[in-house]
Amino acid sequence: MEALPAFETSVLPAYKRGEQPKRWGDSVECDEIWAFVGNKKNPQWVWLSWSYQTTQTLSFAVGPRDAVTGRLMWEGIPEGYRKKQVYTDGLKIYDSLIAYSQHWVAEKGSGGTNIAEGCNNYLRHRVSYLVRESMSFARNIEWFKRRLYFVLFSRNERIKKCHQHA
Repeated sequence: MEALPAFETSVLPAYKRGEQPKRWGDSVECDEIWAFVGNKKNPQWVWLSWSYQTTQTLSFAVGPRDAVTGRLMWEGIPEGYRKKQVYTDGLKIYDSLIAYSQHWVAEKGSGGTNIAEGCNNYLRHRVSYLVRESMSFARNIEWFKRRLYFVLFSRNERIKKCHQHA
C-alpha cells in the first residue's frame, strides 16, 4: 500500500497515475467552495479545477479566498491544461491568475460551469464538512486535506478506468 504524501502545501500532490491525457477541444473549469475547520469562525476555501471532457479533478488548494490560494490551485493544474480555455464564475481573483485571452466568465445559469457545480455536488455528498448549512466541521486542516485528496483521487481513478474501457 502506498503511503499518503506529506502535505507541505495546500495543493493536491501530483498523481500522474490518475490523470487523463489532455484532449483536443478540452477546457478547464475552476470554482471554489468552503468549509469550516476547527470551529465556525475559521472558514477555509477549497479551490478546484476540472477537465470539461473527462470531469477529472486537475488540482485543488485549501486556504483563504485569496490570490495566494488561487495561485496554488492554478499552478497545480498540469501544464498542458493551463493552456486551455478556462471557465470560471467571475470571481475577480481569477483575472490575476488566468490570461485574459483564455478566461471566460460563465454567467449564472449559463451552463458554462456545469462540470464544476456537478463536481462540487459530488464532493458535498462525500465530504460532510462541505454540506451547506451543515453543523459539522473538520477538526484538523491536515485531515481535511487528506479526506479531499482521498475522495478526489479515488474519483479520478474511477474516471480513468471508465475511459480505458470505452
